[in-house]
Amino acid sequence: MTVSPTKHNQELTTASSSGPVHASVLQSGNEAALVSAKARCESQMIAKDFQGAYATIVECIKDAVGVYGKSALSLVPYYLCMAEVGLELSHMNQVEEVLALCIWNIVKAAEDDAANEPKTLVHRAVVCKLFGRYHCECEQFDEAVKQAANGAYYASVIHGPEHIQTSTLYFTLGAIFQKMFRTEEALGMYDKVVEIWYKHLAAATRRQRGGHDDDDD
Repeated sequence: MTVSPTKHNQELTTASSSGPVHASVLQSGNEAALVSAKARCESQMIAKDFQGAYATIVECIKDAVGVYGKSALSLVPYYLCMAEVGLELSHMNQVEEVLALCIWNIVKAAEDDAANEPKTLVHRAVVCKLFGRYHCECEQFDEAVKQAANGAYYASVIHGPEHIQTSTLYFTLGAIFQKMFRTEEALGMYDKVVEIWYKHLAAATRRQRGGHDDDDD
């Protein structure tokens, strides 16, 4: 990020004195910068630059707190990103703390406004997936399975049991079963992931071919 939380607050105050339109434009700009920083962190993770990703997300969260406040639901995606980086770096205590913050913000958002429920369920699914990975790394396998299974339930409620988003929870369950030497169950989960992605890609291919046929007409 190119601006600090303090700078955010100063700019927001100045913009507010100039009128609500200016404040709205500034807020949109701040949010766009946060999204860009999170995307950069994700790119660094893909490149396995986990130290760089950690530095990026730490600064990003500082700025996000300045924009949204400490208890906002909008902070959760940034906390989740930090938890994922932390798992790669084996920062286990920090991962647990960050996921606990996610749960607090999710519960608070659900209590404040029932309209937040769909978004909170999406976040709950990811929290459970990461908690599953966390407990697996700590060799707390029963709890890992429980968390990942809960995540699969939440994802199924929002997306459906055959959705590619839900398949990430099946993959997590497969990885946990594999570490438990429950090979048959692990293979069952992996087979389910392959089946879901095969159907997804086949459907996408059919849609693409249909579009080409329309162009030919």
